[in-house]
Amino acid sequence: MRWLQLNAADQVGIFRKPGVKSRIQILRNMVEANMGIDYSDQQCYDVADMVKQYFRELPEALLTNKLSETFILIFQYVPQYLRRESILCALLLMPNEHIEVPQEFLNQCKSSEIKETKAKLLTNLGSEIGGWKAYMAECQANLLKEAKEKSRGWVPVTSHNSKVEIFYKKVADGLPLKLWKVSADIEAPPSEVLHRILRERHIWDPDLYSAKILAQLDKKAEVFLYVRRNISPLPHKEYCILRTWKTDLPKDACLIVETSVEYPDVVPVPNSARGIILASRYLIEPCGSGKSRLLHLSRVDTVGRTPEWYQKNFGYLCALFLANIQNSFYQKTIGPESKILKTILLQKCILKYVHNNVCKK
Repeated sequence: MRWLQLNAADQVGIFRKPGVKSRIQILRNMVEANMGIDYSDQQCYDVADMVKQYFRELPEALLTNKLSETFILIFQYVPQYLRRESILCALLLMPNEHIEVPQEFLNQCKSSEIKETKAKLLTNLGSEIGGWKAYMAECQANLLKEAKEKSRGWVPVTSHNSKVEIFYKKVADGLPLKLWKVSADIEAPPSEVLHRILRERHIWDPDLYSAKILAQLDKKAEVFLYVRRNISPLPHKEYCILRTWKTDLPKDACLIVETSVEYPDVVPVPNSARGIILASRYLIEPCGSGKSRLLHLSRVDTVGRTPEWYQKNFGYLCALFLANIQNSFYQKTIGPESKILKTILLQKCILKYVHNNVCKK
């Protein structure tokens, strides 16, 4: 939809003229397989037709069968200067998975079930145990302990991707947000995966709008700010985090620990809302043949959404990120074992070609 808005708004009959069925089916298969798609290679009418198919095949109408008549009546009988607020009120009656409503409107709808979350100032983080270094060291130790306990206390969730496992655990701190765990095998050694997560988010996060290091605190610690784009008129999501990492674990394993902080030098990003990362942890361990096992724990207040949305959807978003990281390495030759295997495959292809094209002659 964003690509259509930027590149096809001036096309005549963009949602009226049909695309080509065969091309639409290929495009749809690529989308459903979560492949990286360069839409500039697509025909705009094919993309628009695929969007129409998506809405047409939803289990229920987007405005819901129950409330469609309500929206029609608003346009028929409510004065124009009251329509926007009336529509927003009607939107709140819909099931949560159907809606996004503006932040300023949600601010008027205070909910007693949502406990407000706030990030601490960097200078105050871990003040009771010796400062932010001690706090992050404790988080690293807890991550390693959690990894050793494996499935203890975790509830498995059916994943849409057979290559990514999803689990959740309830946290008894008064916040209605589960801790999510996702894991997958990656076709790269731990050091490469660490670099991809720290320095190449643009490769695996298609909605990344901007990213920069605000402060380098030491060799393996920094304050990092990144912004994820949203479809207009919704605000972008901004995250200011402290992150530390270790690369000296046994067997060349690595880890990353991230948590939201308030930092005085942050310049507010226009049209954005600040999300809160309560916990983000990555453990990357070697698992042979130049591969790694990536474990990710995540608990994030994305702001502007209800706990119900979070419980239903956030785990799948974590799995999608992990699948993107996984897919980003498929075409790379990484690790000594991988190079040997690919050399063997190349030799087999050459021998097969020689056999088919030379020996028979």
